Amino acid sequence: MTGRTRVSGALAIAVVVISAVVVGGAASATGEVNHETSGDYEVFLPNEVDHYPGDQNRANASIQHLAGLEGTFDGTPSPRGYEVAEYLIIGNPDITFSSCSTENTAAFGVDRENDDPGTETDESLLAARKNSEFNDHEIIIEFFDEDDLAGDSIAINDVDEVVAVQNECYTMPEEPGWYQINGFLNGTGYDGTQFDVTLDSHYFYICECSSEAEAREQLGPPPSEQGDDSTESTATAIATPERTETATAAATAEPTATATATAESTATAERTATAAAEATATAESTATTTPGDGGGSDGDGADAGDEPSSPADESTATATAAPAGAADGPVTPTVGAGPGFGAVAALAGLLAVGLLAHRRD
Repeated sequence: MTGRTRVSGALAIAVVVISAVVVGGAASATGEVNHETSGDYEVFLPNEVDHYPGDQNRANASIQHLAGLEGTFDGTPSPRGYEVAEYLIIGNPDITFSSCSTENTAAFGVDRENDDPGTETDESLLAARKNSEFNDHEIIIEFFDEDDLAGDSIAINDVDEVVAVQNECYTMPEEPGWYQINGFLNGTGYDGTQFDVTLDSHYFYICECSSEAEAREQLGPPPSEQGDDSTESTATAIATPERTETATAAATAEPTATATATAESTATAERTATAAAEATATAESTATTTPGDGGGSDGDGADAGDEPSSPADESTATATAAPAGAADGPVTPTVGAGPGFGAVAALAGLLAVGLLAHRRD
């Protein structure tokens, strides 16, 4: 029974790992663990309401687990698999499993060589089950050992598929997003070594959606399609925030007709140039404060807000900007300004001198 004692230590660590959301696979008290599994663990939710978040599905969700194990035992002491499987655990910190029981289990077995269609199996894991626990965030199954008289032990091999079907007992996460379920297996290999393996499911969507296509529109693609190619196992359920569509106001100012006055003086021309420069600066400032496009989870939104405004925006703002001196009206001539005013002043002076001389006479 020393083997069972070592397994109980590994089991305790595995439960903590799944509940605490630790990246890198389940740790093992035996010192043997496969962190880089390559099996094919798929989760199917057969009904639309099974994807609904939390209590939106009052009857709770049904689920199908299909875990193909090919490659899962690579790099372990027993690449063929377990001669004696001892524990199986599935868990997720955001899913509640406590409403489940063996009565909710429609199928639980091994598809030898993974060649049967759907959820059909060749050998029952229910018959090999010694004990089971349906806790808040994990399900723990203990199988019979070779020393147990009440039942026979069972082997789980690299070429097999583990199948489980449970009806209307899962409470799915409250938040819409993409989630995974973490699997843990412990047993004794064909070389007599005891070791653990972990395997994460593919991502499945949780939202009030009628199809995966609608889920992708609402949630964006799953993290596995966003560059998350890590082979390390993780017990975390990764929720993707809902995409927020930010409307961008694209108001285009209508061109304003500008009256062009013929400037005869250099000063007027210089003031016009200054006004044009000020209008251009105002247009650039306006373009800088224009909000950028919002983005979804494809990450394109962050880049859109940093792009400079197009030249068309600047030219529109410049066309509508009024010159700095336009509001002052026409300039009123003053004495001494403009051509002819010097001659008029001289003539007036001569007339005044003549008038004074005439009055003295």
